[in-house]
Amino acid sequence: MYETTDFVMWCLFLADVWMEYIKFEQKGGDAKRVSDIYMRAVRNLDPVYTDSFVSEFSLLKTGMAMPSESML
Repeated sequence: MYETTDFVMWCLFLADVWMEYIKFEQKGGDAKRVSDIYMRAVRNLDPVYTDSFVSEFSLLKTGMAMPSESML
């Protein structure tokens, strides 16, 4: 059985993977796919982590960045 911390880390990892996928498409891939990827991520992420993902995506769209973990 997985511990709660393992599940939390896995969910955070998945949110990061979706965000990296979006950044990849914006910079070097097909920017038209970003909205589809965003919707897929929101549908597939655990609801607990969806709000933070949406916030990070909004900052990405406006050109701002989330603070890195080293700054926290």
